[in-house]
Amino acid sequence: MEYPLLSLELAREIEMAEAEAAAACAERLKSANGDEAGVVASVGGGYAIYCGANSPVTQAVGLGLSGAVSGEEFDRLEEFYFSRKETVRVETCPMADGTLIEQYRERGYHVSEFSNVMVRPVEKAGTVALPAGIEIQKAASGEIDLWTLTVAQGFAEHFPVTQELLSVMRLFDSTNSARRRRNGNARY
Repeated sequence: MEYPLLSLELAREIEMAEAEAAAACAERLKSANGDEAGVVASVGGGYAIYCGANSPVTQAVGLGLSGAVSGEEFDRLEEFYFSRKETVRVETCPMADGTLIEQYRERGYHVSEFSNVMVRPVEKAGTVALPAGIEIQKAASGEIDLWTLTVAQGFAEHFPVTQELLSVMRLFDSTNSARRRRNGNARY
Protein backbone atom coordinates (compact mmCIF):
# COMPACT_ATOMS: atom_id res chain seq x y z
CA MET A 1 0.00 0.00 0.00
CA GLU A 2 1.41 3.37 -0.99
CA TYR A 3 0.71 6.24 1.38
CA PRO A 4 0.25 9.79 0.06
CA LEU A 5 3.05 12.27 0.67
CA LEU A 6 2.24 15.37 2.63
CA SER A 7 1.92 18.36 0.34
CA LEU A 8 0.20 21.72 0.44
CA GLU A 9 -2.40 20.37 -1.97
CA LEU A 10 -3.19 17.38 0.28
CA ALA A 11 -3.24 19.57 3.40
CA ARG A 12 -5.61 22.01 1.68
CA GLU A 13 -7.91 19.17 0.61
CA ILE A 14 -8.09 17.71 4.12
CA GLU A 15 -8.57 21.07 5.83
CA MET A 16 -11.20 22.22 3.35
CA ALA A 17 -13.14 18.96 3.76
CA GLU A 18 -13.33 19.69 7.49
CA ALA A 19 -14.20 23.34 6.85
CA GLU A 20 -16.96 22.44 4.39
CA ALA A 21 -18.46 19.89 6.79
CA ALA A 22 -18.50 22.51 9.57
CA ALA A 23 -19.96 25.12 7.19
CA ALA A 24 -22.71 22.68 6.21
CA CYS A 25 -23.41 22.14 9.91
CA ALA A 26 -23.71 25.91 10.43
CA GLU A 27 -26.07 26.18 7.45
CA ARG A 28 -28.29 23.41 8.90
CA LEU A 29 -28.29 25.18 12.27
CA LYS A 30 -29.25 28.44 10.55
CA SER A 31 -32.09 26.73 8.65
CA ALA A 32 -33.42 25.16 11.83
CA ASN A 33 -32.99 28.04 14.28
CA GLY A 34 -32.66 31.34 12.41
CA ASP A 35 -30.07 33.56 10.79
CA GLU A 36 -27.69 34.04 13.73
CA ALA A 37 -27.74 30.43 14.99
CA GLY A 38 -25.24 29.29 12.37
CA VAL A 39 -23.05 31.70 10.42
CA VAL A 40 -20.21 31.18 7.94
CA ALA A 41 -17.85 33.75 6.43
CA SER A 42 -15.04 33.26 3.91
CA VAL A 43 -11.87 34.63 5.48
CA GLY A 44 -8.19 34.23 4.62
CA GLY A 45 -8.78 31.45 2.11
CA GLY A 46 -10.79 29.40 4.61
CA TYR A 47 -13.95 29.76 6.65
CA ALA A 48 -14.89 31.38 9.95
CA ILE A 49 -17.70 29.26 11.37
CA TYR A 50 -20.13 30.01 14.18
CA CYS A 51 -22.40 27.26 15.53
CA GLY A 52 -23.23 28.76 18.91
CA ALA A 53 -21.35 29.87 22.00
CA ASN A 54 -18.50 27.55 22.96
CA SER A 55 -19.40 25.00 20.30
CA PRO A 56 -16.44 22.87 19.17
CA VAL A 57 -17.50 23.74 15.63
CA THR A 58 -17.21 27.48 16.33
CA GLN A 59 -13.76 28.09 14.92
CA ALA A 60 -11.99 29.09 11.73
CA VAL A 61 -10.57 26.39 9.47
CA GLY A 62 -8.43 26.45 6.34
CA LEU A 63 -6.92 29.91 6.77
CA GLY A 64 -3.64 30.62 5.01
CA LEU A 65 -3.67 27.53 2.79
CA SER A 66 -4.37 29.53 -0.36
CA GLY A 67 -1.77 32.22 0.21
CA ALA A 68 -1.03 35.21 2.42
CA VAL A 69 -3.43 36.38 5.12
CA SER A 70 -3.48 40.19 5.28
CA GLY A 71 -4.10 42.36 8.32
CA GLU A 72 -7.45 43.31 6.79
CA GLU A 73 -8.46 39.66 6.49
CA PHE A 74 -7.45 39.05 10.09
CA ASP A 75 -9.45 42.13 11.15
CA ARG A 76 -12.48 40.51 9.44
CA LEU A 77 -11.82 37.27 11.33
CA GLU A 78 -11.67 39.07 14.67
CA GLU A 79 -14.80 41.10 13.90
CA PHE A 80 -16.67 37.92 12.92
CA TYR A 81 -16.05 36.36 16.35
CA PHE A 82 -15.94 39.47 18.55
CA SER A 83 -19.32 40.63 17.20
CA ARG A 84 -20.72 37.32 18.49
CA LYS A 85 -18.92 37.65 21.83
CA GLU A 86 -16.70 34.68 20.95
CA THR A 87 -13.01 34.09 21.30
CA VAL A 88 -11.04 33.82 18.07
CA ARG A 89 -10.20 30.13 17.64
CA VAL A 90 -8.41 28.95 14.53
CA GLU A 91 -7.54 25.37 13.71
CA THR A 92 -4.23 26.07 11.99
CA CYS A 93 -2.46 23.74 9.60
CA PRO A 94 1.34 23.79 9.94
CA MET A 95 1.49 24.31 6.17
CA ALA A 96 -0.46 27.60 6.33
CA ASP A 97 1.22 30.66 4.89
CA GLY A 98 3.64 32.28 7.36
CA THR A 99 1.66 35.53 7.26
CA LEU A 100 -1.05 33.84 9.33
CA ILE A 101 1.46 33.06 12.07
CA GLU A 102 2.71 36.66 11.86
CA GLN A 103 -0.85 37.90 12.43
CA TYR A 104 -1.08 35.71 15.54
CA ARG A 105 2.23 37.02 16.88
CA GLU A 106 1.38 40.68 16.20
CA ARG A 107 -2.00 40.37 17.93
CA GLY A 108 -0.90 38.33 20.93
CA TYR A 109 -2.46 34.97 20.06
CA HIS A 110 -0.89 31.67 21.11
CA VAL A 111 -1.14 27.96 20.37
CA SER A 112 -3.44 26.15 22.78
CA GLU A 113 -3.25 22.64 21.35
CA PHE A 114 -2.00 20.55 18.46
CA SER A 115 -4.09 18.12 16.43
CA ASN A 116 -2.81 15.56 13.99
CA VAL A 117 -4.65 14.20 11.00
CA MET A 118 -3.56 10.81 9.76
CA VAL A 119 -4.23 9.79 6.19
CA ARG A 120 -4.08 6.48 4.45
CA PRO A 121 -5.50 5.10 1.25
CA VAL A 122 -8.72 3.15 1.52
CA GLU A 123 -8.77 -0.13 -0.35
CA LYS A 124 -11.93 -2.06 -1.07
CA ALA A 125 -10.12 -5.38 -1.35
CA GLY A 126 -8.69 -7.16 1.62
CA THR A 127 -9.72 -7.47 5.22
CA VAL A 128 -8.32 -6.21 8.47
CA ALA A 129 -8.11 -8.47 11.48
CA LEU A 130 -10.07 -6.86 14.29
CA PRO A 131 -9.70 -7.68 17.97
CA ALA A 132 -12.36 -9.96 19.45
CA GLY A 133 -15.57 -8.09 20.20
CA ILE A 134 -14.86 -5.21 17.78
CA GLU A 135 -17.14 -4.73 14.79
CA ILE A 136 -17.11 -1.91 12.25
CA GLN A 137 -20.31 -1.06 10.41
CA LYS A 138 -22.27 1.88 9.08
CA ALA A 139 -24.49 3.55 11.65
CA ALA A 140 -28.07 2.60 10.91
CA SER A 141 -30.80 5.23 11.14
CA GLY A 142 -31.86 3.81 14.53
CA GLU A 143 -28.31 4.25 15.86
CA ILE A 144 -27.91 7.98 15.12
CA ASP A 145 -28.36 8.97 18.78
CA LEU A 146 -25.59 6.54 19.82
CA TRP A 147 -23.36 7.79 16.96
CA THR A 148 -24.03 11.41 18.00
CA LEU A 149 -23.22 10.72 21.66
CA THR A 150 -20.02 8.87 20.73
CA VAL A 151 -18.79 11.71 18.49
CA ALA A 152 -19.80 14.37 21.05
CA GLN A 153 -17.86 12.57 23.79
CA GLY A 154 -14.80 12.69 21.55
CA PHE A 155 -15.10 16.49 21.32
CA ALA A 156 -15.94 16.95 25.00
CA GLU A 157 -12.48 16.20 26.36
CA HIS A 158 -12.46 19.22 28.68
CA PHE A 159 -16.17 19.86 29.23
CA PRO A 160 -19.40 17.91 29.74
CA VAL A 161 -21.55 16.72 26.85
CA THR A 162 -24.49 19.11 26.73
CA GLN A 163 -27.75 18.91 24.81
CA GLU A 164 -26.49 21.82 22.68
CA LEU A 165 -23.37 19.83 21.74
CA LEU A 166 -25.47 16.78 20.91
CA SER A 167 -27.68 18.94 18.68
CA VAL A 168 -24.65 20.28 16.82
CA MET A 169 -23.14 16.80 16.38
CA ARG A 170 -26.49 15.51 15.08
CA LEU A 171 -26.32 18.20 12.39
CA PHE A 172 -23.07 16.65 11.14
CA ASP A 173 -24.90 13.39 10.52
CA SER A 174 -27.47 15.22 8.43
CA THR A 175 -24.93 16.87 6.10
CA ASN A 176 -24.07 15.33 2.76
CA SER A 177 -20.39 15.48 3.72
CA ALA A 178 -20.81 13.23 6.77
CA ARG A 179 -23.12 10.86 4.93
CA ARG A 180 -20.71 10.58 2.01
CA ARG A 181 -17.81 9.69 4.30
CA ARG A 182 -19.91 7.26 6.35
CA ASN A 183 -20.94 5.45 3.17
CA GLY A 184 -17.33 4.84 2.23
CA ASN A 185 -16.96 7.27 -0.66
CA ALA A 186 -14.16 9.35 0.86
CA ARG A 187 -10.97 9.61 -1.16
CA TYR A 188 -8.67 8.48 1.65
